[in-house]
Parts: sequence; C-alpha cells; structure tokens
Amino acid sequence: MENSTMLKKMSEKEKSYSLFGLALGDGHYRQSSIYIQHTDKQKEYVEMLEKIFKDAGLSYFAKYNSSAETSYGTYIYHRIRVSVPQRRHYDKYNRLINQDGVKHLSDYVLNRITALGLLFWWLDDGTLHVSHKDGRTKRFGYLSTESFSEFDNEKLVKMLQKRFNIETRIHHYREYCRLYINATNFKKLLDLWRKYLPDICETMRYKLNPRYGEWKERGVEDDTISQYSYQCLFKSV
Repeated sequence: MENSTMLKKMSEKEKSYSLFGLALGDGHYRQSSIYIQHTDKQKEYVEMLEKIFKDAGLSYFAKYNSSAETSYGTYIYHRIRVSVPQRRHYDKYNRLINQDGVKHLSDYVLNRITALGLLFWWLDDGTLHVSHKDGRTKRFGYLSTESFSEFDNEKLVKMLQKRFNIETRIHHYREYCRLYINATNFKKLLDLWRKYLPDICETMRYKLNPRYGEWKERGVEDDTISQYSYQCLFKSV
C-alpha cells in the first residue's frame, strides 16, 4: 500500500465520523484518542492503519512487538493510538459510552458514521462465510455485535436500511445477538466500499472476498463473477 487515500480527501468532520467504526469495533475511546491493540497475526493490519493515519495527517502513536503475559502464555501485541480530529463528536455524554460505562450505539453515532466507518467496523468484527459443495455455494456474513443490546442491534438494522439500503437481520444464539447479512446485501456493501478495497492489506482481504469465480457455480451470472472476483475488487485504480 504505497499511498492511502481512505481518509486523505475527507474533511475533519468526515474523518471523525469515519473513525467511529474503529471505536465501535475493537478499539476504545478515551480522552480524545482511539486505542487499538492486536496480536501478531494482525500486525499488517496495524501497519495499514498507521499508513492511513499518516497519509491523512492525523496525530497517532504506534508501538510494535510488545510482549505481555496472559493466562494462555506470552503474547506479542501491536498497538496504535490515533487522535480524533474533532473530539466534540466523541466527548459528549452517551455518544459512545452509556451511563453504565458500557459501549453502546447512540443515535448520534448511527446517524453520522460513514461508509468507511462501516468498513473499519467490519474489518474488526465482521466475518464472511463462504462454502462450496456439489456445485452450490453458500455466502453470508455476520457482524459481531454481541456486546451491544438487542435494542441497539435493532437500531443498527434500521440505520443500515435507511442510510445505506443494506438489509440485515438479527441472528439470536444463546443469550446473544449479532447481525446477519446475506450474499446479495454483502455485494451492496462491497459496492459501498469498492474505492477503498485496494488499500486493504493482504492479511485482511479474506473478510471481504466472496470468492466468485474460484469454481463453477449454478445460478451465478457472469456479471457477478466479473465484478466481485478477487482480481476486480482489489485491483488498483
């Protein structure tokens, strides 16, 4: 990724709205900054974020190869902290954290998060399932929103439909719920994100690759294969 334009051409307000996705995903917001930490498997993703922040002129600090002892053994972590351009969108009470100190989905954030913000959120918490057997392929995705209430999930479903024309539904399992998205609507998300996809690092592209064209399928049009194949989605413009 030689030069990232993901955030570069956005206004300070748009940059702040896009960074909501990192705060809703694996990151956490505190005192004007979003803190992000990943294990060694996602080092390239942290490096990608650093490149995006640098090219956008954002203030950030990255630290790589920090070791920490856990109950599962020693882990290597890579950390990055980015300052949000306009902290007023984050600091107001209840915009990201509710009165109980728990991350939640406020109307303020849902009404402002950008398509790029959704992409950041998906890279953290999205999972794309693709399986092929006997000439038939199943494709669907989940956005892991288990940490949010069912009420918050319902608001998210309505927002995605209203603002982005993306249909999702809540999937219940055990006492939790998450967002389910079918293949048709995942293609809509890819269209929404298409201009950003060439900047996604190799190790994270599996979350965005529906694997069209890898095998012969019944009922799949050539137009879909040509538009949503790996080569088309991630080629540089």
